[in-house]
Amino acid sequence: MDGRGRPALLLRRTGAGSVVFCAYPVEHMAAVTPRVNPEATSALYDALAAHAGVRRPVTVEDPRVAVDRLVHEDGRVFVWLVSQARAELTVKPVVTDGARLLSLDGAAADTVVLPPYGVRVLRLAEAVR
Repeated sequence: MDGRGRPALLLRRTGAGSVVFCAYPVEHMAAVTPRVNPEATSALYDALAAHAGVRRPVTVEDPRVAVDRLVHEDGRVFVWLVSQARAELTVKPVVTDGARLLSLDGAAADTVVLPPYGVRVLRLAEAVR
């Protein structure tokens, strides 16, 4: 841990990539600590994604909301927003590359309301060129 109570990270560049080692078992500690969620490991994962150059087409600022996407075999892209909060949340997803989020009935989904521990599935529409 550093002087501020954050996990110590070690970085070693190797070839075109790098290895990042966390000297503190954050996942284990989160798994064995009752009522730990939401916890701050999302900041660590955000930093690792930025370091790795990972492109995330949809994000939300609230760490209590997990975002993932599924590409259907026919090419449609679905985005899942999953709340980990016991209260209703309203989030504004950030979409990259000029794409837009639509509800499954085709309405714009610029703001999304998630019920407690709820899930919303949306469609990611490519930018009109």
